[in-house]
Amino acid sequence: VCLQAVLTDEPRRRAAPPPDPLRTIPAGDRTEVDLRVLAIRDGRSWRVASGQSSLFVAGHLLGVHAGDQVLIFGQLVLPGRVRNPGEFDRAAHERADRIHSVIYSDSPDCVEVVERRGAMNIVGWTARWRSAGVAMLSRYLTESQSQLAAALLLGSQDQLGDEPVQAFFTTGMIHVLVVSG
Repeated sequence: VCLQAVLTDEPRRRAAPPPDPLRTIPAGDRTEVDLRVLAIRDGRSWRVASGQSSLFVAGHLLGVHAGDQVLIFGQLVLPGRVRNPGEFDRAAHERADRIHSVIYSDSPDCVEVVERRGAMNIVGWTARWRSAGVAMLSRYLTESQSQLAAALLLGSQDQLGDEPVQAFFTTGMIHVLVVSG
């Protein structure tokens, strides 16, 4: 599909998962970002569309920020359903965030900025202040302390990792992260 959308958050980089003998196709670094869909191309014409979506791009998506309007080429799919009993229900999780579709792009070249965010854009302001806060915390604290402080104070859980989140879950303190983020 070809979509026009506005990024509702700053892109989050995810490192490649560690090698796994059960993974037949190795996965590399990727970038994730939430967006609001504006239009979808139907042949040569554009149709108005609406809704929230998540974009997953293979590689590092650089030069795009919250509030930017983008043109995206990718595969549009529904969030994955549960296949095994007790497995994490990603579709229900996405639905709770009002995200009803997922877009996968093979390359950062499949995402093009059409219009930069304006100076009066609240989404951009929020993202810039959060980034500045994360930078300040990382300057004065150790890496693990700054990641936890950014998650608790600024709602920036991108770099926190699975281990601290699991510790919060095991101790029954996950509500602290949920309220913060």
